[in-house]
Amino acid sequence: MLASPQSHRSITHSSPSLTSDRPLKRKRSHFALQETAPIPDFISLGILSEEQAIHYFHSFFEGCDRYVPIFDASDTFSSIRSRCSLLLNAVCAVGSGVSQDSSVDIRLLHFQLKRWLTTVILSPRMQSVETVQALLVSLHINILMLSR
Repeated sequence: MLASPQSHRSITHSSPSLTSDRPLKRKRSHFALQETAPIPDFISLGILSEEQAIHYFHSFFEGCDRYVPIFDASDTFSSIRSRCSLLLNAVCAVGSGVSQDSSVDIRLLHFQLKRWLTTVILSPRMQSVETVQALLVSLHINILMLSR
């Protein structure tokens, strides 16, 4: 004898989060990706004056560049600024720490730089040789901080 359709019970399991009337929360990062806009340099943002940026650039190249041998004689302030603002920002951030200038909030420079590096890492369209150089320079920042 066959069982009638009414004699079968179906058991379904559902997740409490799916049956709730509340919408699911999305985890949010404090980083906002800016893939469409180019990354501005600290000078364009008004964080540094051009004179300060040049000073920090020269401070970096007075010795720090030996620890990160990725530059050559053709890498000048103007050439790096025209090629990649992210790289210029990384060099200026390290240079500001080396020069120990108290007129600029070094933490702000490093915070902005980390934000942009995260954006570049997560956005394949923005990756270039200069991006790799900026990542290496920022790695240098972290090594210097750990050695203090």
